Amino acid sequence: DTLTHGLFVGPTSLAVIRLLIAAFILGVTAKRVMGPGVAPQPTYLPHSKLRSAPLRLVGLRSLAPFTLWCWVLLGVTFALAGTIPLLLTLGRTDLIHPWHLRLALLAFEISAPCAFLVSTVVKYALWPHAYRSKGSEGTKVFRSFYGIVTHNLNVIFVIAEVALLGGLPVAMSHVAISPIIGLIYVLFAWWMSDRWHPKEEHRGPQYLYFFLDTTLGWTTTKALAALLVVLLVFFVVFCI
Repeated sequence: DTLTHGLFVGPTSLAVIRLLIAAFILGVTAKRVMGPGVAPQPTYLPHSKLRSAPLRLVGLRSLAPFTLWCWVLLGVTFALAGTIPLLLTLGRTDLIHPWHLRLALLAFEISAPCAFLVSTVVKYALWPHAYRSKGSEGTKVFRSFYGIVTHNLNVIFVIAEVALLGGLPVAMSHVAISPIIGLIYVLFAWWMSDRWHPKEEHRGPQYLYFFLDTTLGWTTTKALAALLVVLLVFFVVFCI
């Protein structure tokens, strides 16, 4: 009932709106994957031991930033949540598997707080750091089409779901679910650090985000702890 009956709209409208949002998110994702790619050059803190080098993000590699992970998950969330009221409208509730319901809810519990985490980190950490390092040229990536869409519409879509569409719940008992994608991404970033360039062009470890730089010692640990706290705060807010 929670997934099929909206706060102000019926099942049909709920299905259409959610699926349109999903189509937009996944369409932007496909456009990025099939596009020419980007070549960001990480900017590290002054006491880092790493030498910055451009990273060629083409094809599926263009989805390497954590922002894009959360963006894709949000699209999957709306796709899962949208097909449930659609099947109800079509009278085919027999096709709704219990795991369809579970995954729709769990995906929202992960993607909603992560969307706010992404936008918060970009505004208060990544953007100021990039501007201090390279001036307005450093913030160009955040002012691009993909930057504006994935760092702003993500939050708008989540708020729309919570306040205007289905009002999907977030359960405090599921709090351990929220950090999973973040933990996986940290492991991914460390695993990829030596794999961004071919062996013949190896330029040392590289990280898309300066706070994942393992040469910073306790600074990295404190940064990860702070990110976890911020994520959990947003999770609690959604619970409330």
